[in-house]
Amino acid sequence: MRILRVVAVLCVLSVFALPARSQDNSTVNMDSGNYLIGACQVAIKVEDNPNSLIPASDEFKIGYCAGVSHGVTVAMEVTQQACLPNGVTNGQEVRVVEKYLQDHPAQLNFPGPILAMRAIQKAFPCKK
Repeated sequence: MRILRVVAVLCVLSVFALPARSQDNSTVNMDSGNYLIGACQVAIKVEDNPNSLIPASDEFKIGYCAGVSHGVTVAMEVTQQACLPNGVTNGQEVRVVEKYLQDHPAQLNFPGPILAMRAIQKAFPCKK
């Protein structure tokens, strides 16, 4: 059963490792924490100002940050690597990830989903 959980986590993380193409057809390095921190900052800005107008490129960033944050959270809960209390919102998950990235700038070259895992695990450890 533990192997199945590890495989599930690896499958989720492998999706985030794929490069994406922007509208001008150049490769965007979405794999790093450098991209994720910017995307999460946009997501927080929009959450704090829900009536503001945002460009289409920011809509993608919001979805990317929220998707990475929540996807990692779900995978970590399933594998019991993180234990979230009831009522934690996706917005809180985003803020936890962004705060971790802000506090660890030397790690921003690492894959964003790995950094998100570290953030969620640090913020919501399971009691032993």
